[in-house]
Order: sequence, then C-alpha cells, then structure tokens
Amino acid sequence: MMKKEIGLLLVICLTAQMLAAQTIKSGTIKYSIERQAQIQFSGKQLTQKMQTVDLLDFSDGYYRLICSLMPAEETVSGINVSTGAAIMTAFYMPKERAVFQHMQSNGKHYGLVQNKTILTSIQPTGKMDSIMGFRVEEFTCLYNGETAQGWYCTSLPSMISPFGNLGLPGALLRFNSPAAVVQLLSIELNQVHEVKDLQLPADTKIVSKEEFMKESRQ
Repeated sequence: MMKKEIGLLLVICLTAQMLAAQTIKSGTIKYSIERQAQIQFSGKQLTQKMQTVDLLDFSDGYYRLICSLMPAEETVSGINVSTGAAIMTAFYMPKERAVFQHMQSNGKHYGLVQNKTILTSIQPTGKMDSIMGFRVEEFTCLYNGETAQGWYCTSLPSMISPFGNLGLPGALLRFNSPAAVVQLLSIELNQVHEVKDLQLPADTKIVSKEEFMKESRQ
C-alpha cells in the first residue's frame, strides 16, 4: 500500500512539474508604462513625461503591441484603465527575432525595424516573487546606461515585452528604472488570436527609419 501511495505521489509531482514547464502559447497582456526623457527645447533642457497603456496580444510565437496614450485625467487603478488614441502599433516576427513598427504612407505599408534589445548587462539575482499569481524572477540590468530592475515570468513566451525582444528567458511583467516604469495591469490567457492578425500586412516593406522618411516625402 505504501509503495502505491509513493508511486501516486511521484506521478502527481511529475505531472505538476510538466504542467509548470509548459509555456502558455496565447493570450493578452495589458501594461501601464511611464516614460521619462530629457529633451532640448528653445535652448533649455526639459524633462518630458508620457504615460501609456500597451496592449499585447500573442499567439504561436507572434505578438502585436498597441501603444495608446492615457487621457491626462486618468490614473492607473486596477485593471479597468481606459485608453486614448493609439500612437503606435508594432509586431514581433519570430523568424527575424525583432520588432517592427507598422507605418503607412501614400497607401503603402512599412515595417520600421526597432532595436532588438535595449537592455544590457542583464544579471539574474536569484530572487523570486509573485505578480497576479504568476511566479516571476528578478534581474538587474542597464537601461539607457542607468541601473534598472525587472521581473520576468518563464511560463510565458520569452519574446514578450513592451520593449521588444530582450533576450530574457521569459516575459517581462514588471520593470523599474529612472527612464521607464512598467506595471502589469492584467493578463488574459489562452484567448484565441488569429496569427494573421498578429503579423504585418503581406505587402509590407521593411525599411529603416531613414528610408521611411525618404520614401514618405516622395
């Protein structure tokens, strides 16, 4: 009897480990992001602040990120956050392992190549935490040359991030730095997304920012 009980416990433990190891393949993540940058205006150094809500739909290795400005009177409180007009739509393409911003000009579609990674000196700390029931691991890094701290979840696809492909072994769920603060608002898992809706239009031309500016003036 004891052997049967031990065997059953082993099966339960192995099953739990297998389920925990399975990466969730589809869903929607909503982030709140506060960005801060130093700009030159009329010969003066000014601090520019912007708050956005980023909606990220992912499925089968692809994702679409829609970045929207938050209305000035809105504040983040829980998951019910309204958004203003979309200011950017980007797509992650797994074959290229890069993010492309979708732009349109003169009836044509363009994909502007975004930075593949903007974090450097990434170091896991070994510390664990929980965000909305998801186990996350802490890391430190440099973001725009400044020390930053983040948390990623290994049960979500590794390419997921509002910053593009960061090379982390999981999805970015929280991030703190002097230049940007990322907070998780909600996660809805296993939603059915058509992969074609998470890709750039078929007739999209991949260009650099400089090439897009040149072609849009023609």
